[in-house]
Amino acid sequence: MDFTSFTFFVTNMALLAAGLFLWLERDNVNPKWKTALSVSGMVCFIAAVHYYYMRGNMENKISMTILWIYLTTFAIMFTRGLILFLNR
Repeated sequence: MDFTSFTFFVTNMALLAAGLFLWLERDNVNPKWKTALSVSGMVCFIAAVHYYYMRGNMENKISMTILWIYLTTFAIMFTRGLILFLNR
């Protein structure tokens, strides 16, 4: 396993762990923040799936992998902004 594959693996596991943690802890927070934790958990799971596919495409298409990275980053930033807007 080369360094790039290893970093994709570590990122994928971190996103899965964060999504699982957010999903399981949503019942232990103030009801105002339950939606925020649910959406954040789903975004982490979706990002983990994206990184799983990016790892498979890394050897074949570098430009497609970069596109997936930008799409995942945009989705995370958009969701965080939406959560902050809805919970003000």
